[in-house]
Amino acid sequence: MDVLPSKHDYARDMAVWNSALILPQVLATPLAGILLDSFQLLGKQNGIECLGYMVIFAVAATYFFLGTVFISQIRGVK
Repeated sequence: MDVLPSKHDYARDMAVWNSALILPQVLATPLAGILLDSFQLLGKQNGIECLGYMVIFAVAATYFFLGTVFISQIRGVK
């Protein structure tokens, strides 16, 4: 609560924070399924059995890296 910008907008800021936690979980499953199906088919055509999973793990690693970069930009409590 100490890093939120305004004491008067705690409820709104907490709602945005909650949405930021839930929305990626809701979107990740269908997106991963589409990526898996698409790249598994492409991989089987080219002789690579687990291409879909490799793509999903590469996307996850990219998201973890970007999350680290964005979190490091938070200054902290004033």
